Amino acid sequence: PGTSDRICLVQGALSCVKVAIELVLAKLYELQSLQQVSTQVTEQSADNEPSQQVIQPPPVFIIRVLMPSACCGMVIGRGGSNIKELKEKSRVSFIQLSPKEHEVLVGHGATLSTNERIMTITGPTFATCTSCVRSI
Repeated sequence: PGTSDRICLVQGALSCVKVAIELVLAKLYELQSLQQVSTQVTEQSADNEPSQQVIQPPPVFIIRVLMPSACCGMVIGRGGSNIKELKEKSRVSFIQLSPKEHEVLVGHGATLSTNERIMTITGPTFATCTSCVRSI
């Protein structure tokens, strides 16, 4: 509720779940890369001037992981130490957790409270993001 994101639930033996997550992330990276290339081509063709070069910011890969609120303290660590270590080891540029009590307005003044938090991971490459997810 309150988001356009889709959720993919993966269950099974740990080794199988790891493989499945890698495959899902690879497909998401492929789709995001195609969208970025499509956007660049559209912007360049709109200019119609061959001498003018469009400078694009470096592409980034962004994933959001839904995790139980009860696990977040362990992932964050004392004073954010585990998050800092995750960032340094995986070389991602950004890790952020959504607020603790995430309430979503669902209509007619009603709210829906969830027991999950969203971890947003942003990295310069697919490898950095998958390395971060593997560490979690």
